[in-house]
Amino acid sequence: MTSVEARGNRWGRLVLLCDQEPPARTRVLLERAASTIALNQLVARDSSSVERQARSSLLLSIVNHSAPTRDVALRARGLGVVLEQRRLLGVVVRRRRPAPGAGAGGNASRRELLDAVETAVRECGLAALAGDVDEAAGGTGVTLLVALDESGSDEAALGSLSAALTRAGHRAGSDVVVAAGSVVRTLDLARRSLAEAAQVADATVHTAEPRPFYRLHDVRLRGLLYLLRDDVRLQTFVERELGPLLSYDQRHGTNHVALLETYLVEGRNKRRAADAMSVSRSALYTAAGADRAGARRRPGVERAAPVAARGAHRAGRHARRRTRAHRLTPSWRRRVGLPAGTRALNDRSGTRSTLGPGTTT
Repeated sequence: MTSVEARGNRWGRLVLLCDQEPPARTRVLLERAASTIALNQLVARDSSSVERQARSSLLLSIVNHSAPTRDVALRARGLGVVLEQRRLLGVVVRRRRPAPGAGAGGNASRRELLDAVETAVRECGLAALAGDVDEAAGGTGVTLLVALDESGSDEAALGSLSAALTRAGHRAGSDVVVAAGSVVRTLDLARRSLAEAAQVADATVHTAEPRPFYRLHDVRLRGLLYLLRDDVRLQTFVERELGPLLSYDQRHGTNHVALLETYLVEGRNKRRAADAMSVSRSALYTAAGADRAGARRRPGVERAAPVAARGAHRAGRHARRRTRAHRLTPSWRRRVGLPAGTRALNDRSGTRSTLGPGTTT
């Protein structure tokens, strides 16, 4: 038995079953076979990387309108995808809980998602360009441009793609969001469909209603508020409704807006909110209890919370200090008002560490 590995990558082990102890020559043969397999894996990966770069570059050209339509069609045909005389559908696949955007962990997570999407596309038999260009729209997912013939159904294609992702270990609606734009009939309009898919993904990535896939008609008010997120009148409305809470945070050096946002992002579920902030529920209840106790001294704060749920949360990124609240640094604990001794959970093992002085779970 020998390992199949190269350049820090390990793909498995090569095992030779024998009735008796194999001679030295057989061991050498086994090791050379493992080296050959590893070399083939490296070559295949490098070839795949070149193809991925070509697809991503082509998708980026479509998103940015940086290349003539005729050139885009020719390059797509060279990659095995025919875009002329096809109905085109823009799709974005994003994780509900995005991995860190920088570093080896974030890159590995993006590659893993891209691998799963490409596998799902092949399994469904779809003709599509897939690439890691969602960052151009401010996201961290995978972008696809699906080419459908006249007999193909866009709903059926999205359903099969979601099912294939679920079989690959990425549950559509729970682990990842599959968002789609409208179907267009010319390559000139493909950019619009891709932009719509990115908007739908932005509006639904934190929704509490898991579905196999999302379209424009699914986002409704949430999508409208997202499209108007840069309008100064909407920003003024959100700051006015959250004014009491923002004023209290400014006077006391806290950041209860971050606590409120995480609570709303998790569908007003305290257990999920505590998990998202990597604290125990008791620590979250302590902070929330202190906030409720002080609400009597802060007129309007309790009234502002439901409005935040309907407006600020759905509009997204309108609060003046939008904070993800995933990292429990000492300064963050002081701003939010969590107990000073609270420490983060052990995310890798899934076990809880000491939550405060003398407190364990």
